[in-house]
Amino acid sequence: MKILFGPYGCLLSSLGISSNALTVKRQGELQRYRIAVELIARGYLNAGATLPTVNAFFLRSLLKENFVELYKEMLSLNVEALLAALEGKKLGRIALCLGPASDCYQPHLAPVTAEARIFARRQYELCMEVLHRFGLSLSDVVILHETIGTSREAVGIAQAAQALNIPLILSFVVDREGRLLDGNTVESAIALIDAGFVEGFSLNCCSPHAFDHAIAAFEDKTLIKRIVGFYPNSWDANPSTYETEEALIEPRKSDSLQKIAKTAHQYDLQFIGGCCGFGTQDIKALAILT
Repeated sequence: MKILFGPYGCLLSSLGISSNALTVKRQGELQRYRIAVELIARGYLNAGATLPTVNAFFLRSLLKENFVELYKEMLSLNVEALLAALEGKKLGRIALCLGPASDCYQPHLAPVTAEARIFARRQYELCMEVLHRFGLSLSDVVILHETIGTSREAVGIAQAAQALNIPLILSFVVDREGRLLDGNTVESAIALIDAGFVEGFSLNCCSPHAFDHAIAAFEDKTLIKRIVGFYPNSWDANPSTYETEEALIEPRKSDSLQKIAKTAHQYDLQFIGGCCGFGTQDIKALAILT
């Protein structure tokens, strides 16, 4: 079982670095940003994490605003920082973490399937262009397209990946009842997508207890095996609050970690980790638990 590197955004903030690429560029802090990402990655590696991640989730807004060259520049900095942190260590594939087209927690803003396919394809093409600069190929990475809250966007993402033969793990965000934010079940989304192309599915940025609710709604129990990962938040609340400062204060962090570890063993997951509200010490504790 792999332990996913933890989130970068929260730790960047604690180092006084913005997660907003435009802000970083305008303030002339590109190299400071790169160094901070490398330090964070080293911290996760030293904590025992075994599934490295490229911090590309927040870069999607650059494409929405047509800052294509800055997108590639920032992605290059993140890849460079991660590779420097790894220092040649062979941990298997790198997970390139990408996000939805719009706000993660407002399903009404999610694109329709055709628009999602176009946007995801553009992301993938630019990512592969950058990865090739570092001598990385498709066999070296897996796209972890995360925090997807609607079936319609998930289908478009999967279509884009299949068209380009991109290795894909699709990760859903669900509410406290275990349903996608558009009200559909995780099972129904997987059934819409799954023809064997997508490597697997996961849940992230949700309550540690949401996994059980999502699984309980499955009618076809064989589809449960298609869920291969779980990296929830440390706070049991509405998803729309997860990126707030309040979400980072978690009196039940140890309970969250125990729950993640238990879920991993119960469902024989391929990887686990923590999303918003987690840090280096939490990943270290999770690695010990598993």
